[in-house]
Amino acid sequence: MSVVINPHPAFWAPGHLVIPDQPDKPFVFKYKARFRHLSEAEQKDLDDKIALNQERQQAHFQAILKREPVPKFEAAITDKEIVALVMVDWEGFTDAEKKPVPYTPAARDQACADTRGLDASFCRAYLEARNPSQVLKDAEKNSEAPPATT
Repeated sequence: MSVVINPHPAFWAPGHLVIPDQPDKPFVFKYKARFRHLSEAEQKDLDDKIALNQERQQAHFQAILKREPVPKFEAAITDKEIVALVMVDWEGFTDAEKKPVPYTPAARDQACADTRGLDASFCRAYLEARNPSQVLKDAEKNSEAPPATT
């Protein structure tokens, strides 16, 4: 028998992408994305790859600053790969006729290919939402579920 604490396999998170448009008036596209919860092992693996990216990027910048040979930056994981790992749905995406576009990995990949920065926006939305505040009072106030204790 396994314990089920969270009956939902995924969570919704707000996201946005700022796109240049008029001078001093960028277009802001807002959406919601649904991401799957990762197991502890999957989360650790992802965090290790993100940390390795940061280390490699730091080494790259340090070499530039010291005027040393610059190592080629090779990402341990890309934004696109993170999004493919965790994203399962979206809201707010429409076609030219303003009809909702259902989420599919192919639709997501096409939207990212057509819109520079969208994959990074999805990744940012996930990373910002995956570890919510653990302040009980705020969490209970915003939760749909009743508190476990009275």
